[in-house]
Amino acid sequence: LKEKQLTGSLDTLLQTIAEKGWVGRPTRSGLTEFWGRGFLAENTMVAPGGFTVFMCKPGFDSEIMETEQRKQNIQSKFGDGKLSDETLKTLVKKDWHFPENYYEALQQLKLAEQLLDLLTRERGIASEGFRFAAGLMERRGGAFFTADSADESGLFYVKYLTLVDRTFQSFCRILSSYAGSKDPVRKAAKELRGFQKGEIDDTMWRVLNQGLMLTITLPSKLRPGGGGKNRGGANMEQGGGGKQPGKKRADEAQQKKPQREQGPEWYKRNPSVNLDWALPRGKRFGDFFNRNLRANSAGFPKAEHHKSKKPTYLCLAYQARGECFEGGECKYAHVPADQFGEEDKAAINKRFEEIYSS
Repeated sequence: LKEKQLTGSLDTLLQTIAEKGWVGRPTRSGLTEFWGRGFLAENTMVAPGGFTVFMCKPGFDSEIMETEQRKQNIQSKFGDGKLSDETLKTLVKKDWHFPENYYEALQQLKLAEQLLDLLTRERGIASEGFRFAAGLMERRGGAFFTADSADESGLFYVKYLTLVDRTFQSFCRILSSYAGSKDPVRKAAKELRGFQKGEIDDTMWRVLNQGLMLTITLPSKLRPGGGGKNRGGANMEQGGGGKQPGKKRADEAQQKKPQREQGPEWYKRNPSVNLDWALPRGKRFGDFFNRNLRANSAGFPKAEHHKSKKPTYLCLAYQARGECFEGGECKYAHVPADQFGEEDKAAINKRFEEIYSS
């Protein structure tokens, strides 16, 4: 692996997986890209990449499937004619698997965990996110079925795996920041242990317990009209909108609704993070803001909502974490840190200082 002897390494890995009797296997094309570029994706807002759960296929999905059949499967998932020819060719070439249901998504998460454990360390912090995401599905199966039924796009499990995938990529980016250190993994462990679990749990708690929609934005290559470029402020339906067998009524209802606006990139990511408000090193958002610490969410000034322009509470994740997974659909105000007046800035400074020092 260190010498990147591609063919021999791939054959050895796939043979090892077969001997272990895993249910499913990673695709050769996915492993080839991973071998070439490493764990980090180029840009997950455009397409999956690096080490991605989408290169993990359930046991029944044959790699011998004809190209035309793969095209038909993808079109069926995302909607006939809704993906450009360029995008369709890319998806067929990459050979990613997009789950149709609970069981496929669960198999993919477990396979990703097994593969990471094989490449790194068994039950290590690298595979923690995939392990937690699979365990959450097994513990809360009924809630997942309910959330899937309520999601009219028919892409709930694709969104869920996208959330887990991006969380792992965030983990990799943080780890890479320690690359120049002596024994970087040991130094990064304090910050990264529990990070992936916390990020996934923070988002899914509201979906599974409060009935909110999982409004994560899919990569542009998976959205209708997406051609692979990061289009920033293009108006696109959140999470696709393709057809799926058994969801005809939901499709018809969705067509009658106005499309959601994804909005500009700053709706999701804070372009001017104030480092005094950012989470302390080694801490995660859920350590300070969760259902048991509701008082910490109080005491902040209100601000104009980024879309409705009406006064409302601040989105604290947008300030403390530097991004909010709900983007333009968040009901709280997303305000770039450098746009606050001096009075509000002082009040926010004081409140974050109180919370982080308690």
